[in-house]
Amino acid sequence: MSDETIIKILDWTGWFLSNVVVGVFFPLFAMGLMHLLKKIQKTQQAISYTAPFRDGQLGFVSVGWVVASLVEIVKYQVNHKGASMTVYLIILMGCAGLSALVAAAGAVAPAEVPQQPPATKAEWVFETYPAFSASVLLCVIILPLTALVHGVTS
Repeated sequence: MSDETIIKILDWTGWFLSNVVVGVFFPLFAMGLMHLLKKIQKTQQAISYTAPFRDGQLGFVSVGWVVASLVEIVKYQVNHKGASMTVYLIILMGCAGLSALVAAAGAVAPAEVPQQPPATKAEWVFETYPAFSASVLLCVIILPLTALVHGVTS
């Protein structure tokens, strides 16, 4: 393998770890720590591992992805005078706004855990946990866009 290939692999590995692993999975790691502390203190506090995701909080993760991409775009434009990435900026800012709105709405009005499971998957997706569904959809849209920006700017 050439040095350039190794650098590219390290660059993308670091990008993936810092964006996806930290953003999506660290809340679960932190909740695992809370679970351990709960056992040490012998409390009966219930810990819901789905709560950070159920209420659309992935929207905040995708906002972080957008901010990281905006930094990459600005650095790229400073180093490449005349290179316009305005379309990326507009699309990413629109997606970030939607993601923040979904996450904020989920934080203000968290979804109630239903007593009975929903009858269909569509009911679960669109009626029971709409903030979760919207935040996942936005993450699915934003992550490839941010990867595209990283690919273009690196």
